[in-house]
Amino acid sequence: MQSSQTFDQKYSTITACQFGNENSMTNFRNIVGEKRLHHPESEEVKQKMLELRQVLESERTISAPLKNEAIKKLLEMSDELEKEDASQDKGLLRYYYDSLMVIVKDVAPMVTIVIGIGKLLGYVP
Repeated sequence: MQSSQTFDQKYSTITACQFGNENSMTNFRNIVGEKRLHHPESEEVKQKMLELRQVLESERTISAPLKNEAIKKLLEMSDELEKEDASQDKGLLRYYYDSLMVIVKDVAPMVTIVIGIGKLLGYVP
C-alpha cells in the first residue's frame, strides 16, 4: 500500500481541493479518465469510480475526512488496476473495495455504486 506521503505528493491537486470546488471533480475525472486500466471491463470500472466520486461531492452525511479517504481509495484502486493483470495485487484491490464499503455503508446510492465496482472486479456475485 502507498504511504500517505507518496499519495499526497502524487495526487496533491486532489487532496488540496475542498469539496464543493468544481476543480476537485475535474481533477479526479482527468486522473482516472486518462488511466489505462488492465481489466476486461475497464471503461465500466472507470465509469463507476467517476459516479461514486460525483455522489461523494454532494453527499452531506459523510464527513470531509471520510470523503477524502474514499477518494484516496478510489485513486489507489485505479493505480493498482493500471498495472498489468499478472502483477496486480488482488488482495490489495479487495482491501480498497472493502474500505469503500465501510465508508459508504449507510448511503444507499453509494453502496449500489460500490457493489457495481465489486461485481466488475468479481467480488460480488
